[in-house]
Amino acid sequence: MHIEETVSKPPAGNGPWSKLMAMRVGPLPLPLYLSLAAIEVAAAIAHRLPNDLIGGLAVMMLSGFLLGELGKRIPVLKHIGGSAILCLFVPSALLGCKLFDPDMLKALATTMKTANLQYLYIACLVVGSILGMSHKVLVQGFLRMFIPLLVGTLGAVAAGMLVGLLFGYTPRHTFFYIIIPILGGGIGEGILPLSIGYSEMTRIPQAQIVATLIPAALIGNVVAILLAGLLNFYGKKHPRFSGNGMLVKTG
Repeated sequence: MHIEETVSKPPAGNGPWSKLMAMRVGPLPLPLYLSLAAIEVAAAIAHRLPNDLIGGLAVMMLSGFLLGELGKRIPVLKHIGGSAILCLFVPSALLGCKLFDPDMLKALATTMKTANLQYLYIACLVVGSILGMSHKVLVQGFLRMFIPLLVGTLGAVAAGMLVGLLFGYTPRHTFFYIIIPILGGGIGEGILPLSIGYSEMTRIPQAQIVATLIPAALIGNVVAILLAGLLNFYGKKHPRFSGNGMLVKTG
């Protein structure tokens, strides 16, 4: 009797390299991310990091991928917008402690200030959000959302004015330097345009106005992220209270 011996081959994808490739930092496999990060750090140490859009994007993307991945994995923090919180505060902490590499910082400044990448990003974000919405939501849904949005905005302004007065701020300072920056929607699309306008009207240097506006905007952003994360967590636990991404019912 002829007996054929079959040698069982290990299933593809179970080797160490395959497991490493399955691990990801953001959209990149771990080996590729480590290779790119090593090249970036080596270029910065050797003062060869391009001081242009390419160098700035490399720093932002690799740092953002890492912080975003950490934010999604840290217990508790991952349920309340940890990725956004880390991306907001870790770079600021590194800069404040003077731990940010000067060449990386120059590349970032060139990308954001000289190349004005933030304005392109804001334009793409706004236009993409509008074009990505359903036509029914834009036409029918806006009419349904207008009154709640108006009431919510007026309520936020009233609450902010009350808290500002309780802490001894004048109504003018509370409204223009605390409430408006928070309602403005962030730093790039809120603080910077506001600071330009305020500087032209008051003749105060823009840098001084930015330093006044940023604390309110950052704290407002963090509170909004935390509350949104808690609402998202609650919606997952109680699906009947969640719209699953649907802003309004248009049917």
